[in-house]
Amino acid sequence: MDAMLSSYQQAKETLIRILNNHSYKVVALSGKWGTGKTHLWNLIKQELKSPTPSVPQPIFVSIFGAKTSNDLKLRLLQSGSVTNDSRYKDFVSAGGSLIKGIAGKFIPGLAVDELILLSLPKLLGGRLVVIDDVERKHKSLDIDEILGFINEYSENHKTRFLLLLNTDKLEDENIWKKLHEKVVDIELLLQPTSPEAFAVASADYNLSFLESARDAISTLGITNIRVIKRIIRVLSELLENYGILDEHVQSKVVPSTVLLTAIHYRGITSEITSEYVLQHNSIVKIMSRAQRTDVDIKWDDIINSLGISSCDDFENVVQDYLQTGIIDKEKLDKVMSKYRTNLARNQVQNEVRGFFESYFWDPLFDQEKALEFTKSFVPNAGLLSGVEASGVANILSELGETSASEQLIEVWIEKNEPAIESGEPEHFPSRGQLLHPAIEALNARIRDRQYPPLALEEAFDRIRSNKGWGDRENICFQQSTPAQYEEVIRRLRGNKLGDFLHENFSLLRTTGLSEEFLHGTNNFKSACRSIIQSTSNSRLVQILTRALDDNNILLEIDE
Repeated sequence: MDAMLSSYQQAKETLIRILNNHSYKVVALSGKWGTGKTHLWNLIKQELKSPTPSVPQPIFVSIFGAKTSNDLKLRLLQSGSVTNDSRYKDFVSAGGSLIKGIAGKFIPGLAVDELILLSLPKLLGGRLVVIDDVERKHKSLDIDEILGFINEYSENHKTRFLLLLNTDKLEDENIWKKLHEKVVDIELLLQPTSPEAFAVASADYNLSFLESARDAISTLGITNIRVIKRIIRVLSELLENYGILDEHVQSKVVPSTVLLTAIHYRGITSEITSEYVLQHNSIVKIMSRAQRTDVDIKWDDIINSLGISSCDDFENVVQDYLQTGIIDKEKLDKVMSKYRTNLARNQVQNEVRGFFESYFWDPLFDQEKALEFTKSFVPNAGLLSGVEASGVANILSELGETSASEQLIEVWIEKNEPAIESGEPEHFPSRGQLLHPAIEALNARIRDRQYPPLALEEAFDRIRSNKGWGDRENICFQQSTPAQYEEVIRRLRGNKLGDFLHENFSLLRTTGLSEEFLHGTNNFKSACRSIIQSTSNSRLVQILTRALDDNNILLEIDE
């Protein structure tokens, strides 16, 4: 532990030496926000030379929000009131006598606080003043006023200053430039490592998963003690009731919680979003062969460095808690129970990850090695997700091992077929195009049994009522035909026809539609074109033509 605290220990010893040397009038302790500068001051103030009448106790003050130099001085007065030393008692006595002697005689209009401030040199003379949050001063307080105050008291009243500066939060770089050039005698930069910051932040905790949290936080390079404490608090709130967690469970829940919490509290420099993390599935990305942008690659590197292969209900619970402060206990209990009891599934999935890593990165990977891998997890293929099983089967087929590929899929379907009856198909993603055809067929049967296909008119009614759509609507439009649209348009009457047409017009004006919806809108236009061409003089054609014109929708009609 001592080795881990070496940066703090070195900074502590150096700062004590500097502050005990009275030749340094203004000292700056700088570093990034949250790295422990205030914490370090609280440690060392106990070890400075004991206060004496000639060298009284230090005064600590935050400048956050101070609008004028008088605000700063009054805060110093308030801070001095808690020191309980003879200097402060003398100051109050002198200030009171001054007020009685001056008020109503020489300067009747002078405010009481201004009268008190006239005696401030007596309070601060020869004393160490610690000023925090200089970078968070009010806009109306000019840095030159602060410089003037520091310079006046350090030169004329032998006051010494320790400035705690968050250098990464200085909106105006000129603030630090002016301080550094005009008043600072010596600067000490605090640069703790992530493990050192974690040791400080976690000192009051005794949790079984702290080591896993430290590893994830160190991987992300987080040195902000406040953020680390928030991460530990979130982990504690979510996981403490589940007792000691096995290593494989910690690997499933700790890294993603650390990452989502760090994103939520802006604790990492990357612009990665929680939305991107929540949709992450490394195997889906690998098998889709989709072109990734430079940003995608950077963000995937962060996720992969934490060993996060995919996100599921647990990460959604974490994100909901971060946003609302409420834990979905029922959902969390369910997913934690699955993680804790499915050790066999975790072991098989680790073997599959090894298979993919070897396939993509091992120059010696061949048919023999592929079959060696699959011998261990084909018997337990039912424990894989549909995407994982499909990915392995596709690779085996590419290598010419068709029999092994078919066997893997047969075992997977045999184990998961009962999901049709139980209604709990856990292993099916929404990205059906990435599934093996046989698994996709099983997926479709389960989906159809749980959610019978929607009729076209029903799908539009649901969109209108719910102000949105889901998988059932997507499937309906994907499977639709121009003839179905034409049948609905010819059959509907009155407001029902109007509602149907206007919902389609609304979709035609919507950008970024999925392929399924574009397929449906194209079928709608084809149906309108067919009706206009086949019954050009009918009342229905007049209604359609007027509605299309009113909505600025042009159709190419064959003469």
